[in-house]
Amino acid sequence: MSESSRSGYQLPRKYFDPNFWVRGNKANVGATSNKLVHMGVGHALSNWEHVEAAGAMFFSAFVESRSIAGIRAYGTINGSRAREGVMRQAAETFFSLRKNAYRKDRAAYQEIKNFEKAASCLIHNYGRASARRTDIAHGIAWELSREEITELSWFLVAPNYQSPKTANWIEDDARLREAKGLRLSDPAAYFDYNKFYYKNSEYVFGVPELKTFAGKFAYLDADMMCFLHTLDPDTFKLTPDRLYGLAKSLSD
Repeated sequence: MSESSRSGYQLPRKYFDPNFWVRGNKANVGATSNKLVHMGVGHALSNWEHVEAAGAMFFSAFVESRSIAGIRAYGTINGSRAREGVMRQAAETFFSLRKNAYRKDRAAYQEIKNFEKAASCLIHNYGRASARRTDIAHGIAWELSREEITELSWFLVAPNYQSPKTANWIEDDARLREAKGLRLSDPAAYFDYNKFYYKNSEYVFGVPELKTFAGKFAYLDADMMCFLHTLDPDTFKLTPDRLYGLAKSLSD
């Protein structure tokens, strides 16, 4: 922390909301083309990579790397959970050293604790946001019309090959055979199949939901980088105005 960082930092209250990164209700309105879903997925995942870049900056700052070495090391770590772990360990050590150094300066000590709390919350939100990134990265575009309609209805859903996500399908298939003499795989059972898919998929995202998460990713990146600017403006020179302007552009 530099002397110029002693201006305080206010973390947006949304990051204390335990529901901020939840999936929400399953979407009811699908897209007329799978291409629109694919574009929404690309938008969200591209914005997520900005968050990963901010995570690399976090790690580099907390290990006090004065070169690109910290960022490059972070990039070799596979998996969001592992990256969240190394950021947290680095941050805890970084702030512990400073709290020890300023333990007799009550104002400075409290300022360091405030930064520490904000860093911990942002890292926690990185971890929670990564779960939505995983949904989006591993989802598939699927047409889920549940009745005869003039336009198709495409969503992003969980893949049906994953056993934990399809446990109820066996029972659904048996119930359909008893009621109609059909199996889910029969062409005549197309709409029944879609209804069961919608019911059993852990998540169903439409294009608006994908856009919402793309925006949340963009602003998480901006908030992480704004934190670093406040912590050390001499190293992290992008100002909040620039960062939030970029987030707005990435959200549109």
